[in-house]
Amino acid sequence: VLEEHVRELQESVRKYELKLATVQKELHIASKLLHQARSRSNSGFDVSSSSSDEDNSKSTQTRCKCGCPSPKCEVCGFCAVDHCVCHPFAKNVDMEVDQHDKNNLVNDVHSSLQSSAPILIRRTKPSGTAVRHNEDTEPNTTTLIPPSLSQTSVADTSSVPSSMEVRTATGVQRLLQVKTQFFDNVFRRKPRCLLLRQDGSDTSLATASLDGSLNFWHLSGNAHGSSIKPVECWSAADLKHSSWVEDMCWSPCGTAVAVCFNNDKDDECQLLLLRRNPRAASGTSDKQFTSSHCVGRPHKGAVSTLQWNPAGSHLISGGHDHSLVLWSNLLTEAPVTQTVVHTLHSSTVLSLCPLRGSDTIASGGADKKVLLWSLDKQRLLYKMKMEDRVNSVLQNPVDPNLLLVSVMSRSNQLQLFDLRLQPRHCQLSFSATPPLSLSQYIVPRWAPFGSMVSGGSLDGRVNIWDIRYANIDEPSDTLSVHKARVLCAEWHPASTCEQGVLLSMSSDKQLGLHSFKLRSSRA
Repeated sequence: VLEEHVRELQESVRKYELKLATVQKELHIASKLLHQARSRSNSGFDVSSSSSDEDNSKSTQTRCKCGCPSPKCEVCGFCAVDHCVCHPFAKNVDMEVDQHDKNNLVNDVHSSLQSSAPILIRRTKPSGTAVRHNEDTEPNTTTLIPPSLSQTSVADTSSVPSSMEVRTATGVQRLLQVKTQFFDNVFRRKPRCLLLRQDGSDTSLATASLDGSLNFWHLSGNAHGSSIKPVECWSAADLKHSSWVEDMCWSPCGTAVAVCFNNDKDDECQLLLLRRNPRAASGTSDKQFTSSHCVGRPHKGAVSTLQWNPAGSHLISGGHDHSLVLWSNLLTEAPVTQTVVHTLHSSTVLSLCPLRGSDTIASGGADKKVLLWSLDKQRLLYKMKMEDRVNSVLQNPVDPNLLLVSVMSRSNQLQLFDLRLQPRHCQLSFSATPPLSLSQYIVPRWAPFGSMVSGGSLDGRVNIWDIRYANIDEPSDTLSVHKARVLCAEWHPASTCEQGVLLSMSSDKQLGLHSFKLRSSRA
């Protein structure tokens, strides 16, 4: 009888949870409508009447430029709510301001960068607000990326098959002249890792899949399209390991790749180092890489993630034993040493991020924690408790104070933190649509210019977000290009804020190359 009563109560709880979710969604929609209505009423804008361009320009000068009823910032003209100060990426966006305000905005950005004052954006971009680019600086497809990628030719968006869908959020960003190309012969089984590196005019790829192999490729292009040529293949037998590659990373100098594996056996190494063979450049050897198994087993279990420090002097690894280990002298002739950094995580360490410009290591794990540890002081600097497991921690490539944390939840999957603020609350959160939980291997990637984030999904989409706008309800742009989940979408290192190139890796065993122009949408 009690069991039956418990089941009835559980069923009632589920029904109430569904009702609560519906009410919360309706409340969110009503709040947005109320906010828009208040914005129009405060700005004197009548929905029923069509205003002239002159009247609109006058109202723009007297109200907050983002359209909300909040007080106006004296520098940039946007709402002075929370930390609404000039953002370093705001100089790439030409909002509806006159030339005097634009000069003040750029000057304030430079002074903020020099004074290390908090400059994280809290600017709301309502639907339909104009964002303008200077027409004098129209994107140029031949000078923004190397010749090997600038002539990537495939079907344009209009001639792409029906499965290729390009969806854009209103008033934020648009992908123009999207071209995509797929490579089917890259993976034998489902992929696991993808590395992209550019050395001069050469673009190198490193891929790993569940068959235990690790392959190196050369990406090139011509007037008829791009091509991927195999450089060297390492099978599981060549790597002398019985499992597949769990994680790998290039050294900052590009001379070596560090590799860790999924399982851990006593007779197998925990870390493998593949170095570029200097004899291959001179033509005296066919082998492009040479392997060296690092002696020592500092982890009491498998290694789950790897990352070099920015200087390349040592490597940090995280494992299933909840510990962080520092590997030194990997690229020198001195004996390799391993030092346990800390064991403060209570579950598997899933992500590592050595912060450039400091001695701090940021780590995230399945225990829902993000820890900031100082190597010099040998102590914990800060601890952040997240809503779900943390599968990625990334530092912004332009502003070292911005930290992006990826959480395996259904909402607020990507959260942006400013390391200069105390306490360190989330300053901007966004997620994919529809709300599906991320897996451990679906990770985001920063664009090289620092204002956009790309990420995969469970439904075959490549999502792109623009962090210059707060309260992002959905991705700025979405490319529906794959038939299975997309693990990552890597930006080409030569991508700019005007033209981008993405390389997507999917469980459908395909590698997708997508090139496009980036241009802000007009009202």
